[in-house]
This record gives sequence, C-alpha cells and structure tokens, in this order.
Amino acid sequence: MENRYKINYDIKLKCVSNIRFKEGDTDSSILDVVLYDGGQIVNLTGETIEFRFLKSDTTIVFQNFSAGVSIIDALKGNVQCILMSNTLASVGQVKCEIYRTKDGKKLTTPSFDFLVEKSIGSNGVLSTNYISAIDNKIIEMNTLYNVINTKLINGELKGDIGLKGDQGTQGLKGDTGAVPNLTVGTVTTLQPGNPVTVIRQVDSPDIAPVFNFSIPKGIDGTGVGDMLKSIYDTTNNGIADNAEKLGNELPAYYAKASDFTAHTLDNAAHATKAAITYYINTLTGLDSNDGLTSGTAFKTIQKTINMLPKIINHLVTINVAAGTYPEDVLITGFNGASYIIVTGASVAADTHIVTSIIAINNTCYMKINGFKLTVGGSSSIMFVRCLSMEITNCKIVTPGSFPGITYNDSTGLIGACEISNRSIGIYSTFFAGIVSSGNTGTANTYGLLADNGGTIIKKTSQPGGTSAEYTEFGGAIK
Repeated sequence: MENRYKINYDIKLKCVSNIRFKEGDTDSSILDVVLYDGGQIVNLTGETIEFRFLKSDTTIVFQNFSAGVSIIDALKGNVQCILMSNTLASVGQVKCEIYRTKDGKKLTTPSFDFLVEKSIGSNGVLSTNYISAIDNKIIEMNTLYNVINTKLINGELKGDIGLKGDQGTQGLKGDTGAVPNLTVGTVTTLQPGNPVTVIRQVDSPDIAPVFNFSIPKGIDGTGVGDMLKSIYDTTNNGIADNAEKLGNELPAYYAKASDFTAHTLDNAAHATKAAITYYINTLTGLDSNDGLTSGTAFKTIQKTINMLPKIINHLVTINVAAGTYPEDVLITGFNGASYIIVTGASVAADTHIVTSIIAINNTCYMKINGFKLTVGGSSSIMFVRCLSMEITNCKIVTPGSFPGITYNDSTGLIGACEISNRSIGIYSTFFAGIVSSGNTGTANTYGLLADNGGTIIKKTSQPGGTSAEYTEFGGAIK
C-alpha cells in the first residue's frame, strides 16, 4: 500500500508537475526519481543523497540515508525517498531539492514542487524543522574546525612563499656522460594476478645495466566461445559486424566536407547563403544522396537537420514524402533572420508518420506541418527554450501518460491539430506562451494545462478531456 510517483527529472529541463500527497501519510508516500542531465542519465555511484523540503509553513525537513532515502540503482540514476510524516505535516505547496555530495563536492538540483492535500478527519501532525539550518551550520563549522586543527598539528599549513632570491652564477658544464647500453636479462612468466616487476641485476655496471622482468600471464577464458566467422561477420565481407560503424551508422550517413560547399553553406560562418529545398523519402532515398531533388532524396529527416548550418538567414524548406520515419527527430541550436519549414501532409492524416520531434534552444522561426506522431512514453512534440515555433495539421492519438504537445519556456502557435488519449492535450509551462487555434481531440485527462507562469490563448475549438482545462502555479488560459 503506497502512493509512489515515478519521476524522470532532467535538471536542465526542470519539468516536473502534478505530484500530490496527503497530509500525515506515513511510510507510504514515495518519490521515485531517475535523474537526468540534459537527457543523459546521472551516475550516482559513490554519492551521498539528501532530500531537502521547504514546507508551506516555512519549516525545513532534511531526509537522508538514515531517514527514508535510498539509492535503488546508481548506474541508472534511480533514487527514492519515503516521505516522513513530518515532511507531510503542513498542507500546501512543498519545494523539494536533491542535495548530492561526493569526494567533497556538493551539488544541489533545481527545486521542484509537490502539493500536500488536507486529509479528511485528520488531526494533523506537528510541523517542525527536522534539522534546523543553525544546527547544520554548527555541524559544518565543527567539521571545518577539526580539519584545520588536524592540518595545523601535522604541519600541513604553511605560510606565504618568500621573495625569490637573486640568481646564482651558472656553474661549469660537466663532462658528457656515457650512453648506457640497456640489456634485458631474464623474463619470467608469473601466474595471473601477480604484479609486474623489473629488477636490475646486482653488480651490473652503469654503462651496461641488465634488467630482469617478471610478467603475469592473462587469466584463461571459460566456456566454448562463439568467435565463429559466421557469427561475427554475418555479411561475409571480411569486416566484423558494426566495426565499420560510427555512432551506429555507416560512414555514408554522415556529411562530407564537400557537402557543405555543394549545399550553399558558408564554411567560414556556418550560415546559409541562399534559400534551399531538401527532399526526404524513406522508401527510395539514401542518406548518401545530396537531397536536392526528389530523385536524389535523403532517407531520414535527421540527416537533413544535421546538414543545416546553425545560422539560418534564408528560407530552408524540407519536403518529406509519405511513409513511416521511425525517428526521434532532434532540432537544436538554430538561429538567424529566416526560418525552417518541415512539411509532410497538407492536413492531419496517417500518411506521414514520425516517432517524435524535440526542439531545444532555437531562436529562428520554425514550422512543423502535417505529421502523425506515434510515441506514447513522452511528449510527442516538445519545444524547450525556443521562439516562434508553429505546429499545424499534426495528429497525436497514441495513448500515453505524457502531454501530446509541450511548450517549455517557448512561444508559438498550434493550429488544426488533433490530440487525443493523453494526460494533457496541450501543455504550457515555465513562462511559455501558446496560441491554440482550431485544434480538436478527445479522451484526454486535461484538454489544456498551464502552470509555472505558462499561458495558453484560445481561438475557436480546443482538444477536450475529462477536464477541459486546468491552471496552477501562475499559469493562465484565456
């Protein structure tokens, strides 16, 4: 019997919401957190973890390994905290930070919030500081005092270095020494696990020293092995499978230096020099093509994105042919005075299928048009710290516990899209600004949700849900 929230928390994105517990619950309310840093799992091996909570009545609670905190899987960044009754003693918003220490280094994650709701019939729990800030400082100062005192006793603390004296007179050059003739003496093979040793033979002269070596052999393998050519070279081309790949792709996948000259790129400034159109076809294209005509189309959307310079000063149009593209497309770091258009179908349909689209840190205008997104385990379309991002004629109907479209600290327009069967249809957070116009959808938990200063401006129809819309923490829907 527990109330467990599994949270994938990226300390760069800071997107955590809708966590609720009941006042006074004991040993049953659990924060189960997997830490990410910019999309990469954080390795917690050797770390000490402490959860710190600032409650609505301004008292502070600390929970560490002796008070409900444990690392579930260090390599996967998984840590959990079983909340104490004192942590849940005050009804209202609670801020949580995860405090990490290792080898003397300290790092605190950005805070995230959860809500403690009033339990019906509860007499409440006395809310106090579990460990006061003053006590913590006393412990910290005592520790520092002991370290400094030990160094003073051991003579490790030294005064400032004195002024450098005048340089003395250079001595006479010595005689040229003889070049020694090194000789290998005996070489002894040791059993596995023994250390390597090199010992100079007694009485061997300096001009011709002799060294004896003792080297352990490797540990014998076990089992019959599987190193048959039919297994490691299934294509029978003389190269072990995957050995010729870089980043799990063959060399032809990556752009060549000549591509940048051929495709109107400014090699010095990494900026567009003229408007350009690329073509993509998952059925007939090859990522080794030039992508400049429908007959020489690329195979993948990501290949085209990777080809583009980061400064977009001229219109870039990417025409995507009908088909299924099993890609999590990532668009990041573009800026400039013009814009990028990635277009598939002319209406929301099932003809142009992509797994997901994520855009991060883009300041040039961008438009995504005419795709069906199939991912359910994350937001199908997510914009983080982007300006003027437009989504039109997209279809998101795969059931999932994540929002269909998320704008995080980003602005833009969503129009003529169908969003159904998600926890949230359209989600605006961390001061994002969205205009939602002519969108449809059913069976969402919330049709629209805005929090943490996010805003949604409605025009005509909107995706529906069990609750049409919801706001909290300064969010607004107009």
